[in-house]
Amino acid sequence: MGLVTRIVGMLCALVLLALVAIGVLEGLVWTPLTLVPGEALATIYGAMHDVGEGTTIAPAMWGWGVLAVLSCLIPLIAVWRLSRGERRRDPGSRAVTVPVGDGVPPVTPAAPVSARLTAALVRSPVGAIVQVAAFVGAAIVATQLWATFGIGMSVADTYLTAGGHSVPYPFYALAGVAMLVLGITLAVVRRGPRGVVERGEHKKAANPTASE
Repeated sequence: MGLVTRIVGMLCALVLLALVAIGVLEGLVWTPLTLVPGEALATIYGAMHDVGEGTTIAPAMWGWGVLAVLSCLIPLIAVWRLSRGERRRDPGSRAVTVPVGDGVPPVTPAAPVSARLTAALVRSPVGAIVQVAAFVGAAIVATQLWATFGIGMSVADTYLTAGGHSVPYPFYALAGVAMLVLGITLAVVRRGPRGVVERGEHKKAANPTASE
């Protein structure tokens, strides 16, 4: 397992942690301030407490936060499992897409940067780790909506206003959609070329005279 793969795993974990931190801020700070403009955050929470609202905010939000933080470890676990798998790999395996070096398959020196990046994402552990992290990030954003639903409703019931989310929330949701699209794209792209190459090599091995 190369250094690049480990660095990518750590960067993916940091990105997921950033999503969690932004999700907490969006739910506990930005949403109340957006729904009740001009009021201090402490005043808003004090008013909700006085009328008995918001009793389920802390369990839902912090429960989500703990689970989301734990899920940020998934890319690091993926790196560890891939590294462990490489050490156990059978040297006589027929797979033809085993990465070399830092997890990037060899390409010609004249290959453009885009070709090198595509090779790294399609045929190396880097692509697998990014794919896993993308799906985890999409799940974090999706479940944040459930965790913060009670906050918006509590503010609305306390101040008799319409519920909703903060101004930055659409960008947060868009990031989740983008990560879902990235994960699906990598899943499709990584599965396609690898399957074609391996099937082709297996056919050649079974019938070496077919290509002559």
